[in-house]
Amino acid sequence: MNKKLLFFFCIVVLLCSSCIPYNLFGSENTLEDISAPKIEEAPLQGTWKIKKIVPIKSDGTSEESESAIGDELYISTKLFRFSDYITLTPSYKGVRLNIQDFLLKNYSRYRESIGLNNTQYDVIIISDEEQGLYHNIIKLNSKEIIFPYKGYFLFFEKISEKIDSAVIQQSDEILSKKKETVITKEYQKEPISMLIGVRNNSTKGTEFTSADYSTYLVYWNGHQETKPLVAKSSQLFVPRKSGFWIIGNEGYHKNEVFVDRLFAHPVESNLEQEGIFVENSLLKNITYVGQSYISTVNKYTLSVNKEMKMGLYNLNELDYFQSLDIQEFAGKAGLNALEDVLSKAENDIGNLGINLSDMIFPKSDEIGIIHQQGVWNFNTIIQANGNQGQIFEEYKVNLIPRLKFFHANQNLIPWKEIKNYDPTAIDAAVSFSGEFVLIQNPRYFSLRSIKNGKILDNSGLQIHIEGTEKIIMIEFGLGNYSDYWKTEFLKQRDVQEIKD
Repeated sequence: MNKKLLFFFCIVVLLCSSCIPYNLFGSENTLEDISAPKIEEAPLQGTWKIKKIVPIKSDGTSEESESAIGDELYISTKLFRFSDYITLTPSYKGVRLNIQDFLLKNYSRYRESIGLNNTQYDVIIISDEEQGLYHNIIKLNSKEIIFPYKGYFLFFEKISEKIDSAVIQQSDEILSKKKETVITKEYQKEPISMLIGVRNNSTKGTEFTSADYSTYLVYWNGHQETKPLVAKSSQLFVPRKSGFWIIGNEGYHKNEVFVDRLFAHPVESNLEQEGIFVENSLLKNITYVGQSYISTVNKYTLSVNKEMKMGLYNLNELDYFQSLDIQEFAGKAGLNALEDVLSKAENDIGNLGINLSDMIFPKSDEIGIIHQQGVWNFNTIIQANGNQGQIFEEYKVNLIPRLKFFHANQNLIPWKEIKNYDPTAIDAAVSFSGEFVLIQNPRYFSLRSIKNGKILDNSGLQIHIEGTEKIIMIEFGLGNYSDYWKTEFLKQRDVQEIKD
């Protein structure tokens, strides 16, 4: 018994020491050098031309799109361009899969109906997190591809292994002009919306119960003298490039077996129409969701989950449920950094006299995201097992202080300033250009204005909370986007406006 108590005490000591996170990448400057692994050549490198168009809906017509035949698609490691989509920072990932399942699940079509004879094909996933770009391309062979785009299957043939330098220059100029337009905007005069996604960890019912999720909208019309509008939805309401989606998870019994379903679907549809989901036997809690990614952690219950693993997933590939390896978003340097910090953790644990065989160390794809003290952090878990496989405590290691995953500006108000204003603060979210801050303490979400880098005490709202809420989403909308967000959010049936 004394041995168990000593073991438990040691783990608590570890937890206390983990309050100062390891900085995997050294100084702040070295963070800028961390990037995804370089690819010497894109999987579909070259210039492609449309040769045939087939409607995705079997009863559709391609007559109105025939004028697009001959249009060109450009693919390289530094450019993906077709129609109005342009990115200079594309990412590529190849997946070999059963094309019948893929077509039926995503487009409700049989492979034979669009002329595909084989059962296995490579699907190249092209993405750009910053612009919200995401496309699938079916590779038929080295000279032919199918690009599902805006309701049509576009059949391309390769016309060149290279891209004309004039196309690259023009693409760069177009994006530069767009960037200049954004930079020259006066944000403080435009409407601003902030969507805060929250997970409520309070347990209701049995240990199989999933967490509750909700979303707060904070809308400011751009006039300094007016107070922001605040409203709450009882669902996780996520803005994506394709519109708003409802995202969440639920635990239930299916054929006398416990099942957890993690799901996502457009607001105007449902899971059966356009949704994506995954079912498994491990109850999940969502720790982060953005426009393109979702992070989860297993919810520990004595009967169901006995391992506290985190995972980060591409939201568009949720049904594959393959967690991302750290190398996919931080390159080899990220993997080396993870190995270094785990090695240091092993030494610390060993110095306390704890047998390392009693610990479970994370793999490189067991990485998640959490929000703490006003900033997003990549995170993983080292856990201790008892004699019966039960978890005594978690040992968390902050991995990466920041990468390009997050749209939020996390440095406008230092955490020290927030704690000086409210010593009980446990988390916070600052608006994109610093007009207001949402401060969380054990009793309230407090909305406060900011002026000259200082938090004002004479404005805002206090929203009573249960004390178990965790921030899992922060998204911002500016100008017309902000107005659109407010309109779409407020027309949902379960939304309530919060007033003084």
